[in-house]
Amino acid sequence: MMNVQSPFTQAVMEYFPRIFSPLRPPQGLEPIVHGDANEIATSVANEASVGVVHRIVDGFQTIYGTLRDTFIEAHTHEHTGLPNRRLFQKTATEELSRINDGRSQGMAILMLDVDKLKAVNTAFGFDGGDQLLTEVADKIDHIITDNDITAHIGGDEFAVLITDETPERIQAIYEQLCDSLERFNVDIDNVPIQTGVSIGLAHAYPGDTYEGIFKRADEALQEQKIVRQDERELRAAQIAPDYSP
Repeated sequence: MMNVQSPFTQAVMEYFPRIFSPLRPPQGLEPIVHGDANEIATSVANEASVGVVHRIVDGFQTIYGTLRDTFIEAHTHEHTGLPNRRLFQKTATEELSRINDGRSQGMAILMLDVDKLKAVNTAFGFDGGDQLLTEVADKIDHIITDNDITAHIGGDEFAVLITDETPERIQAIYEQLCDSLERFNVDIDNVPIQTGVSIGLAHAYPGDTYEGIFKRADEALQEQKIVRQDERELRAAQIAPDYSP
């Protein structure tokens, strides 16, 4: 009688050698794995090896958990848990390819700089600074859509990637963020702190590079910081008494 393999057995015999050949066996599977991936396939394909299958599945889950944790650690900011600069650049570059292929309505990068983070860190410690950053991130998330990304790219700077939106809608989101973040209060250890955020906007155009858009957004941010500083000094001058003769 011809020995006909079931589809499950065929799949196991085909794919397990590919999977396990380049990998070191997960911890706990060394007694099962004898150095030959074909032996693993043969054992798993055997209907009597259900326990072996469960142990190998557990091993894969361990590998997946380790890879997931490694990815999160490498691509998120340690204090806020938001995507970091590396993941932001990767996602923005992928979205830019959609712009260049005509598969997206529009894309923009916004750079944001938070006022008084250094002073808050000094007065309340890094927990206070993290609270301020979290408050800013929450305010951003209430305005942008689920398709957009907020990243903490370091220190007091955030970046927002707006995807698949018309230029008019991007401008409206930018104005909403400016209105919400220009000046607001945060309670840290029951102490009200008035702060604000400067925002620079750069639209993406066909043929753009990530570096080019990011640079334009940063330049717009620096201009906005100067404008806001001038406005603060003007307000202070209007409030201060006039001692001139």
